[in-house]
Amino acid sequence: MQKRPAEAIALLKRALSLAEGRLDTQMSPHHADGLIWLGMAQLAAGERREAKALALQAKAIHDRHPQLAVVFRKPLAELNTKLQAS
Repeated sequence: MQKRPAEAIALLKRALSLAEGRLDTQMSPHHADGLIWLGMAQLAAGERREAKALALQAKAIHDRHPQLAVVFRKPLAELNTKLQAS
């Protein structure tokens, strides 16, 4: 992804679009995971504002699940760390 973020962005947007009919986009931790990876790709492409918006959307989903496992929370923490460093 770091070498070809534009390609990753296109693929991730398509994947999220396909999942919209199958996942609750306001509640699904799996949807949040897709948002996080899209945010990582957008940050790698220099699209910080878009990445930040996706991180906030993913956080809103995570906040609805107080007992969400670390495996879901860790990527969001990594994205937020990268956002703060950029």
